[in-house]
Formats: sequence, C-alpha cells, structure tokens
Amino acid sequence: MDKAQLSKLLDAKVQEKLQEGYAITTYAMDAASRDRLKRELKPQAHPVHHDESTDEAWGEYLVQLEVGETASEKPQSKIAPSAPKASTENCPAPSSSSTGLWKARRH
Repeated sequence: MDKAQLSKLLDAKVQEKLQEGYAITTYAMDAASRDRLKRELKPQAHPVHHDESTDEAWGEYLVQLEVGETASEKPQSKIAPSAPKASTENCPAPSSSSTGLWKARRH
C-alpha cells in the first residue's frame, strides 16, 4: 500500500464516521502548516540601520594607506646610541649559579 492509497483509505474511513454522526473537532496539521505557524509566531526581524559616516572614515583610511600617510609609517626619530656595556673582567665570579636570579617559591 503506497501513500496515495493510504490517504484514500483514511478519507473513506473519515467519511464513514462523519455519516454515522461523529464530528471532527480537532485535526493534525501537516508539517509545512505547523512550521509556517511557528515562523509567524516568532518576532519579525527589523532592518538594521547602516551608518554612512563609518563608510566615509573607512574610505579616508584606505586612501591614507595607499598614499602611505598612516601613523605607523611616519618617519621616526633616530634612536639614541646605547650606553657601552660594562666589562665583567673586574667582577668576581658568582658564588652559586642562582646568585642574583629571582626564584618563585611556594608558601
């Protein structure tokens, strides 16, 4: 028995019951009707306002990038020469390997 034959059989049974005096007060909706009803009950979406001023600022930024005028590419002042390193010839050798190093300890 395929779907069409089953539908016809069910329709015939429903008609027999209706002729006998029964009344059908509720019915089962098909999946498409049920889904449509759920979609209609959900809050409807609203369009999001688009701010045009951000487009202008973005365009100006892109033009600056093309020209090379961004803050990261501005000429920087020269770095001051570093101080000469102190010689370690006159310093005594450390007494242990951990001298001067900070150790984390659990309390």
